[in-house]
Amino acid sequence: MSKVDASPISRDPERAALHSDPLHTGPHYVRRATGLSLSLIEKMIASRIRVEGADRVPAKGPVLFLCNHFTRFETFILPWLLDRHTHRYVHNLAHHSLFHGRFGDYLLAIGARSTKEPGIKDAIVSDLITGHHDWIIYPEGSMI
Repeated sequence: MSKVDASPISRDPERAALHSDPLHTGPHYVRRATGLSLSLIEKMIASRIRVEGADRVPAKGPVLFLCNHFTRFETFILPWLLDRHTHRYVHNLAHHSLFHGRFGDYLLAIGARSTKEPGIKDAIVSDLITGHHDWIIYPEGSMI
């Protein structure tokens, strides 16, 4: 089985020690910047994103989150929300067409991986079996 290192950042020190990708061994600056931006947007529009059921997400062990798409916004909001409410740093699949230029770099930095990345399916299975990474996938394959 081929393995693609998806290299997440984790708040769990044991899991964080498993990662060797230099992009993800430093501070969580990209995800924190995303969080600050989204918090600012929440305040500007006088709205609040409500998360229900976060207390039912296990604290340990691998987790596969299955989600539906309504917009492309989920690609970066859901990982941030899960990190914020469950302290789990998750990776997610994003459509290959989004991985261009600075936005593509941003997606990689927050843990998104292209649907056309070589070996990505094997990497997801390996990550979940070994407990290295949590994942979000969108099983319907497109936005609803």
